Amino acid sequence: MTLRTLIADDEPLAQRRLVIALNKLDDIDLVGTADDG
Repeated sequence: MTLRTLIADDEPLAQRRLVIALNKLDDIDLVGTADDG
């Protein structure tokens, strides 16, 4: 299963919170991030 999510630029801590949440789940890995600038 693949989960893809887009984080808006106006929330600078959203990526960090997502990483913390995903680390609490088994068998879930963050494989990369991207930005438009």
